[in-house]
Amino acid sequence: MAKNDTRDSRDYEPRPRLRTALARGLLLFAALVLCSIAAEGLLRALRPDLLNIPSQHRVPHPHYGWALRAGGEYVHQVDTDSVRVVINHQGWHDQERKVAKTTGTLRIAVLGDSFVEGYSVNADQAFPHGLEARLRNPPIRSANGSSLPVEVLSFGVGGYGTLQELLVYRDEIRRYQPDLVLLGFCVANDVRNNSRELESVLDGSPLEMSGRPYLVFDATTERWRLAGPEQDRRTDQVPSSRRILGSARRSVLVKGLLRLIAAFTGPTTEQNELAVHGVHFCNEPPEYEWAWRVTGELLRRLRDEVAADGARLVVFSEPTYRETADSARRRVEARSSDPGQLCLDEAPGFTRLGDLLATLGIPYVDLLSEFRRQEPSNTLFRRADHHWNRAGNQLVAAALAREARERLWLVGNSRVPGPLEPAP
Repeated sequence: MAKNDTRDSRDYEPRPRLRTALARGLLLFAALVLCSIAAEGLLRALRPDLLNIPSQHRVPHPHYGWALRAGGEYVHQVDTDSVRVVINHQGWHDQERKVAKTTGTLRIAVLGDSFVEGYSVNADQAFPHGLEARLRNPPIRSANGSSLPVEVLSFGVGGYGTLQELLVYRDEIRRYQPDLVLLGFCVANDVRNNSRELESVLDGSPLEMSGRPYLVFDATTERWRLAGPEQDRRTDQVPSSRRILGSARRSVLVKGLLRLIAAFTGPTTEQNELAVHGVHFCNEPPEYEWAWRVTGELLRRLRDEVAADGARLVVFSEPTYRETADSARRRVEARSSDPGQLCLDEAPGFTRLGDLLATLGIPYVDLLSEFRRQEPSNTLFRRADHHWNRAGNQLVAAALAREARERLWLVGNSRVPGPLEPAP
């Protein structure tokens, strides 16, 4: 202190470093929050497809794990289109339907996952609507020449596997007394969805749907049993860490960062690759041998229950973008840790499904080759979510209508009086 300076030396003590660091930290945190909010808003404006609005309109279900919110309505932004999605009061992406069937009406029920739910196109562009129109004109006629009205009801829910579809048939669809049940089978994920072992690999990832029921084999009793949803998925019963994680996944910024990280992290892990692409490995992994066995048991049960109700079960494949477009298959191979194990061009999962259905005596419509013939023009899938666009849905509707007429699926059904004949 200077000789003539009489001020107390305590006046010259520096501000505590902790207080300074805390203030700077708070300012930095506030800046990060404001920047994140601004980035979130900008990304929502530029990339609304990342919002994944459909997943936010699911509700917990005690048997299926989740279901569509009955009576819900929202706008799904996909590519450059705003798709208005309306869920009917029975909880399906379809027009309002009466449970009681008018005498003489041919009723078709369509089961499946997001490809059947069809939230990426307007309702009148989805293939169930197109199938109904094609079966009405020209009409299907009875033996006495009278035309028979046709109804095609949609019961698809995104993420559902074969067990959930079987449960939906038991609980809901049989009440509508369908004459024909069409089951959309997505080879890319339905086999995995039926295996608790394979599905657990993706637990906690954006692909995972928690609360899925499973059909499991009890080695002690040597019997199959139903294992219901593994947790009560009501919000107040889900652990706080899972609630926080679920909320974070709704952020467009978080989703964008996850995609960016995935793009630069190189090959997928072996376990993830097994779960996501193992159905098309050149040599079938043991995990898929068991998953196919579970799938076969589920399809057998659905076949028998549909037949017992006097209807007919038909399965059709749901080709995905990665299985259809050559460029997409090359990208998958480029990211693979072992490209030699992948047979995406041959797509052995589709052949395996066909063989299984032939053994079970279930008619099968494999749409893969038809999709591959048309996909080089890149006109069948949405760019944003890789679901079928309008043209893809039209292809499915036309193929199913053609098969229904040529293979006489609606002929001689016990629910309709007298034998039926397809229109010339």
